[in-house]
Amino acid sequence: MFESEKSIGVYSGKQVRIVALDDKVFDGYVSEYVYANDNESGNESIIIETRDGRLIEFEATDIKEIVVIDGEKATHMSEAGHEANNGIIIFPDFQKLKEDVEKLKTELSMLMLERDELRFVISKNIETEYMLKLGGLEYKAYEAQCATMRLKRKIELIQAKINRQERVNLTKIDETLDEEFLEYQQRLNEQIDKMNAALEHSKSEYLSEEDNKELKKLY
Repeated sequence: MFESEKSIGVYSGKQVRIVALDDKVFDGYVSEYVYANDNESGNESIIIETRDGRLIEFEATDIKEIVVIDGEKATHMSEAGHEANNGIIIFPDFQKLKEDVEKLKTELSMLMLERDELRFVISKNIETEYMLKLGGLEYKAYEAQCATMRLKRKIELIQAKINRQERVNLTKIDETLDEEFLEYQQRLNEQIDKMNAALEHSKSEYLSEEDNKELKKLY
């Protein structure tokens, strides 16, 4: 097992000779280093490229010895004359898979950008335009509806007092109405807040076409 205070990542980009745990010897170019957190096993690893283009991954626990060698990319050597598969993962299509992953990352970033633009820009602008054009009319209509309902309820309370031959106290009746119509008043206040927010949003500066393109490049 490879034991050293330094990480095997120091061999990235170098020609190395690796002695596996079964004493098989492999020569190759270290094309990539994989952090321990990115491996399911929790071990760091390196991927070497042999002369015939195959990619072989060695975890630190698979390595008995590793040294840097000079010269061009060399194939591995073994006493048996063939590859040892004990504890070694071979990725013949590693490069293609890597390119596919990068492509998918780019597509995902663009989709996230489109989602954020719809959520925080386009939908917000539509909501603002709606509130500015129709919000006031909705508020007045709802206010009138509440006033009508309150007046009807007030008449009912007064009539109930008269029917029971009780003294009509308009102040107490208004207090009762305030409690009963508290929820309606809160809805009116919420509508006002939305209209004020839409008004503030309409005054804010919008991104220019160039700024919008620059923002998309960040993704």
